[in-house]
Amino acid sequence: MENTDINQQIKELTKELKKTKRELAAATETILRNRETHETRQLLLGIAEKEKTMLEHFMGLILSNCPDIILLFDAKGKLLYYTDAFLSVSNSLNAAYLRSIDFEKLLRGFVSEDMVDALRNIFSCSELVKKNFELTEHINFSGSEERSYSVQITAMTDNAGAASGAMIFFYDTTELLLAKQSAERANEAKSSFLATISHEIRTPMNAVLGQLTMIRDTELTDRQYALVSGIEKSSKNLLGLINDILDFSKIDAGKLDIVYDWFDLVAVIEHIRSIFTVLIGEKGLDFKITIEDEMPPCVWGDEKRVNQVITNLLSNAMKYTPEGSVELVISRQNNGETKALLSFTEPSIWSFAVKDTGIGIRTEERDRLFKPFEQLDKIKNKKVTGTGLGLVITKNLCELMGGTIAVESVYGSGSKFTIALPFKEGELSNIKTDQEVSQSFTAPDAKVLIVDDIEINIEIAQFLLESSFEIKSDKATSGMEALSLCEKVKYDIIFMDHMMPGMDGIETVHKLRKSQDSGGLNASTPVIALTANAISGVAEMFYQNGFNGFVSKPMDESGLSKALLPLLPPGKIIMKS
Repeated sequence: MENTDINQQIKELTKELKKTKRELAAATETILRNRETHETRQLLLGIAEKEKTMLEHFMGLILSNCPDIILLFDAKGKLLYYTDAFLSVSNSLNAAYLRSIDFEKLLRGFVSEDMVDALRNIFSCSELVKKNFELTEHINFSGSEERSYSVQITAMTDNAGAASGAMIFFYDTTELLLAKQSAERANEAKSSFLATISHEIRTPMNAVLGQLTMIRDTELTDRQYALVSGIEKSSKNLLGLINDILDFSKIDAGKLDIVYDWFDLVAVIEHIRSIFTVLIGEKGLDFKITIEDEMPPCVWGDEKRVNQVITNLLSNAMKYTPEGSVELVISRQNNGETKALLSFTEPSIWSFAVKDTGIGIRTEERDRLFKPFEQLDKIKNKKVTGTGLGLVITKNLCELMGGTIAVESVYGSGSKFTIALPFKEGELSNIKTDQEVSQSFTAPDAKVLIVDDIEINIEIAQFLLESSFEIKSDKATSGMEALSLCEKVKYDIIFMDHMMPGMDGIETVHKLRKSQDSGGLNASTPVIALTANAISGVAEMFYQNGFNGFVSKPMDESGLSKALLPLLPPGKIIMKS
């Protein structure tokens, strides 16, 4: 019996011993895991501390070497931190003075009240201030030099969203503003130069082309007629060069506008046909226009610029094609082929492809095609004249009109330039009759005064007015003489030169308008500016200074017709049938 109890106890002890061993093994394993975890934690803490120290070191280096001023304030508006750049510009301050200084005491007198108010708004709030402030300040920290700063004030918050202070970042923009001002002065100088060039070239060109028109009205031998035609052609080429330069300057300045209206696209193409049939034919080349789809009677676009881009491509093809042919192919594209940038609903896309059998373009030179003042293969093309701006202007005009331009070429075999333009289509009834290119009329009873300091310009204007409209006119060669005549004669229209020595056209018009107070005969008479200045913004300038319209030199019948018709008294206009 005793042996049985002992055996039972031994079994129970053995069982407890095994259990204890298992628990001991588990405890040992847990201790080992905890030891590894602790060692890993300590290792990670060490790495994190090193990273933190390194980060703080580099942040310190960044802030100490930061060229910009950074100021940090606590929630009460006391200065916590500043970059060394602040001490550099404020050499009247010292580090001891800056410790815990109030923001108003630090900044008032240097910065604007708007900036002080913005900071006061941040420091007076206990909750999150979401608004950031950006200001432009002119500050004289040093007492000797005022500098320009772009200032950003940012409210700082803690993790709970409570206001904990503010950071002010001062970015010195002085040199940037000086560079901007310098660029603006350079741009103004360029505009002034272009205005001068435009005036100085167009003024004699007006005389040349005007006198050629007068010579054509006389009896000429065939030889004389040929010489006059040659001079006229060369003069128009020269005028084309200056127009290219002016167009490019407008595009470069972003001031070239597209003027949309309804116009007859078929008439534009027929006008181009009439011109280039002669020009290309004179060079001994074949020329044809192929219209693959029926063209709409009327489209919405910029008639002048559409004519210009097609003319540019044909002129280019003619110049670079010594023999063979030039062809203009017109077709309608599917709407999906070209992305239209206009706001019309699904405008139609029309393609104008100019193909020639000319010299072609090398593959490696195609990237230069649309760069300004570039002319390819200069040795081979040394006899070809031009500014190198035609294709640049064409590409920019196409893009401004929502279109594209593409080129295909095989060197030695010819080229194909294709422009695709979007047009909204309409009916001929959409075109207003008073917006036609020219209207034929006379006004023999009209009283007109021409004011210009150059006698030949007056002679040309008088010739065009009398030969085209049966209008006889008075003349004045200065602003003072014009004002004197205006006190004696009531005129229906006054043509006034813009740039005259002494009293210029603008000053003369101002005095004319002011004569209304004394009952001046011509205080409200329409005044049309005669100008050789064709740069952007000239129209607005004239209208703002009391003019009623303007005519660009060189003058022609069409330009005079457009200027005269809406301003002459209706009772003095006799329309031709």
